[in-house]
Amino acid sequence: MHGEAVALRLGNASASSAHFAVHSGAGAPPSSVDVLGEAVVSVPVRDSYRLAVQGPDRFRFELSGSRTGEAAGVDVQARHTEHGLALELRNDGPQDITLRLRSVGHPGHEEQVRVAAGGAQPLAWPTHRGWYDVEITTPQDTTYRCRVTGRSDDARATG
Repeated sequence: MHGEAVALRLGNASASSAHFAVHSGAGAPPSSVDVLGEAVVSVPVRDSYRLAVQGPDRFRFELSGSRTGEAAGVDVQARHTEHGLALELRNDGPQDITLRLRSVGHPGHEEQVRVAAGGAQPLAWPTHRGWYDVEITTPQDTTYRCRVTGRSDDARATG
């Protein structure tokens, strides 16, 4: 969250560009972004927001929350690795935050992580035959929800 906008960092490690569709949830048509390497897309939001990004190999990133909520400083980075999905959970907020992660639609896996104010926590997330679907919430801000889905074993796009 940067003021009145959400900054989305889109990455692609393949040799050709990857297409992403960014849905702002404000009734506007999705914006198209072709990424070779990395691109940052700034999406203006109201106090409450709901965004979605669609990418290659059924990659989908959903984010909802409030600009003034306890989780407004939470940043989720997801990267594909040869072993699955690597998450980095950042907290740019002024207070420690507890994040709850759970698998959705694949064999159950749940974790709870406390991230210090100004801190970051790396986390390896299991996949099921290369597929992942993880939802991240916090009891400190019921408006916040992040969901990352896709395939990691042959996909190279990240969000």
